[in-house]
Order: sequence, then structure tokens, then C-alpha cells
Amino acid sequence: MSLLQHAITSGTRNFTRNIWLSLTAVTILVVSLSAVGFLSLLSTSLEYAIQKLDSQVNIVVFFQEDATLENVQFLDKELTQKNDKRGFDVISTKVFTKEDEKQNLLKRIPGIGDVFDLVGNPLSYKLEIQPKSINDFDSAVNFLSQDKYKDIILSIKNPSSVINNLKRLNTTSKTISLIVIAVFALVSILVMINILRIAVYNRREEIEIMRLVGATNTYIQSPFIVEGVLYNIVAACIVLAIFIPLTNTLAPAINNYLSAAFVSSEQSDISQFSTKVFINLGINIIAGVVIGVVTIYLAIQRYLKK
Repeated sequence: MSLLQHAITSGTRNFTRNIWLSLTAVTILVVSLSAVGFLSLLSTSLEYAIQKLDSQVNIVVFFQEDATLENVQFLDKELTQKNDKRGFDVISTKVFTKEDEKQNLLKRIPGIGDVFDLVGNPLSYKLEIQPKSINDFDSAVNFLSQDKYKDIILSIKNPSSVINNLKRLNTTSKTISLIVIAVFALVSILVMINILRIAVYNRREEIEIMRLVGATNTYIQSPFIVEGVLYNIVAACIVLAIFIPLTNTLAPAINNYLSAAFVSSEQSDISQFSTKVFINLGINIIAGVVIGVVTIYLAIQRYLKK
């Protein structure tokens, strides 16, 4: 029997023979990988939200009722002109006239047309500004808050507080994720070492017999390594079975929530979000399996030398 065939056959037999020990190891690994998976899902969701804010959320300027179109166009020109001293860049601006605002309102509330017939159009101009980066929001708002614009600007809708809160939450979640991953990795390593210790102890007579007939350490330890690899593979498959449908269910919900909370979203963003989650989850699972295999190899090396 070849070494590989012996390792796979004996390792699989040991995995099924000590079913309760195997279930304990797999359960610990599933819990650890699931915790990492949930943290990965949270972190990806926050990054996705910040990315959507960066590309879609605008500063909205509402003008006084007596502001003229010339006032709005003057401010629009001030914003779109290149000015390195200003401290921010603008990708685009869009002016909404009083008639534009009226038509938008009629689309949302069709029955309000009679009110316009009675009182005319009391709506004011609006200017949407898309800064180049979410880091430019505060600088743009400070620019719009200058005294020379106070007579024409009624209010400014500034989403910077939401952006800053998301940034802080994302930074905090990454820090917590690293701590939790480290803790679960340590727990998993300790559990795997002790489970392999028990496995080696239970088969000490079998190991001694193999040594007496001239078996090498590689021949003896290979089934234990295969057994440990099976622990990790089964745990990884269970975690994937949980997170694939979970992500496919949550991705549209998260995308729709962000679209409603901010601006609009293309449906292709859903697949982009899901892909990021699966990539991060896959990296974490592969890293977990590699760490598990290395731990198993080192532990077996240590205990077989005794």
C-alpha cells in the first residue's frame, strides 16, 4: 500500500471511528469559522456602504424663495471652477429649477396639481453637488457656509455625519474582527492540539507496533494529518453551506436598504457585494484550513517524538 493510499484510508477510518471526537473538533472549527464569517460579512457591508456613499451621495443646497436663477448659476460656476486653494474638488453639479421641482413633486404626489393652480409655484431652486471624495464633504459645506452666500442659501443637506459615523464604525469593526479572529484562532489551535493528543494517546499501542516493524515517522503521522485535514474540510463545507444562502438572502436586502437610505443603486451592485463577501469568506476559510493543517503537523511531530 502506498504512503498516500495508507494516509487517506487510515485517516478516513480514524475520522469515522472516533465520531464523537470528530464531531467535537468539527463543531469548534465551525463556530470559529462562522464567527469570522459574520465579521467578514459585517466588514464587507460597511465598506460597501462607504463605497456607495463615495459614489452616490450628494450635498444638496436649498435656496431662498427669492433667489434667482442667476444666483444659482453663479454658485454653480464657483463650484465647478478649478481652485486648488479651495480644499475640495467637485465631480459634477446639477441645477434643479422651480419647474423641475414642481414636476418631481407632481410625480410623487399626483393630486397636488390643484394646489399649484391656486397658489402658483412656491418652490425654490435646488443644487446637487457631488464632491470627488467623501473626504471633501466638510470642506465643501464650509465653502457654502460663507457669508457671501447666506442671502441666497436657505439650507444645506450635509451627509458627512453619516459618513464619519460609518468610517468610525468600520474602523472599530475591523479592530474587533482582528481581536476576535485571533481569539478564535488560538482556541481552535488549542482544541486541535488536545484532540490530536487524545488521538495519539488512544493509538499509542498501534503506533508502537508500527515502530517495531520499521514504520517511519512519516508513515505513522500521515493518517493523523489526513484526519486533521478532514476536520477542517468538513467544517469549511458546513460554513459555506450556511453562508452561501445567507449572503444570497442578505445581499439584496442590504442593497435595497442602502439605496433607500441614500440615493439609487444599480442591480449589478448586488453581485458585486456578494462577490466581495465570498472572496473575504473564502480567504478566511483557506487561511483557517492552512493554520489548522500546520497546527496538526507540528503537534503530531511533537507528540510522536515522545
